[in-house]
Amino acid sequence: MHEDTCTICGNNNSVGVFSSGIAPVSGSMCQTCIDKQAENIGIVLYWICSHGKLGDVPEFSQTIISYLDGKYVGWNEIASHYKKHENEIVKDFQKEFMDSSDTLVDDPLWPDDATLDEEE
Repeated sequence: MHEDTCTICGNNNSVGVFSSGIAPVSGSMCQTCIDKQAENIGIVLYWICSHGKLGDVPEFSQTIISYLDGKYVGWNEIASHYKKHENEIVKDFQKEFMDSSDTLVDDPLWPDDATLDEEE
């Protein structure tokens, strides 16, 4: 089931639920946002924050489109918005995803002794 409101631009003409291309989330989207492959601005800002800083995001970030202040914007506008509001975004991100010791909150589905295979 999906909502009628697009979670990207807020228009009341959502056509279905679709997945984000940068995070494991999904939301209702209108056809215009689907066609533009737009990402939810909140998800994009948290995604940037999760990388530590703007300079640490993958190169493909240059292709991200979002909807901000009533219009579709590209990476330069997104990055500018992030810089302008970075302190607030980081604070919100830490409140949402970090505990008081500044470490990621434990994931009960990820065993304590689990490791990621790193390329050599």
